[in-house]
Amino acid sequence: MSEARRTIRKLIAAGLAAAAAVMVPVSSATASTQAAPHCQFGSGYGYLVDSDPIYSPPGNHSASVGRIELCRDSGYQYWAFILLDNPPTVSQYGDAEIARYRDGNVQNVLRCESPGGNGEVLPGQRRCWTPKIDGVSGHYKFIASGTLWSSHTGNLLADGYVALTR
Repeated sequence: MSEARRTIRKLIAAGLAAAAAVMVPVSSATASTQAAPHCQFGSGYGYLVDSDPIYSPPGNHSASVGRIELCRDSGYQYWAFILLDNPPTVSQYGDAEIARYRDGNVQNVLRCESPGGNGEVLPGQRRCWTPKIDGVSGHYKFIASGTLWSSHTGNLLADGYVALTR
C-alpha cells in the first residue's frame, strides 16, 4: 500500500473518531471526575501531552507503580506530574522532573521540590508536580521523568519517562 494511501486512511480514521467523540454527550460531573487525577497543578488541571508507566524495578517493565505525565496549559507552559498508585512507605519518596532542551542542550531541569512545585511525594501522598516552564518556542523539547526512591539507602526503586520532541 502506498504511503499516500496509508496517510489518507489514518486521516479518515482520525476524523471518524473525532466525530464520534463529538456526538457522545458527557456530563460535566463525569468529565471533571475523569480529568481530576491527570495533569494537576495547584487547584487546576492542564492538558495531558503524554503519559507512561513508572516501573519497578527500574528498567524492568514487569510492575507499574504509577504514571509520569507531561502536561501543558493553554499558554504552552509545561510541567511534569507524577501520580503513584499507592502512597510511598515511610522509607520511600516519589519525585517528578522536567528537563527542557533547545538545540540538543539542556536549558532547565526542575523537580517537584523546586520553587513553584508542591514538594516530593511523601508517605500519605500520591502526587506531585514540578513548576511550570515556558514552551512556546517550537525549538524546545521536553523530557518528564518520575521516580520512586528509598529514603534510607538512596536507591532508585522505580522510574519512567516521557519525551516531547517537536
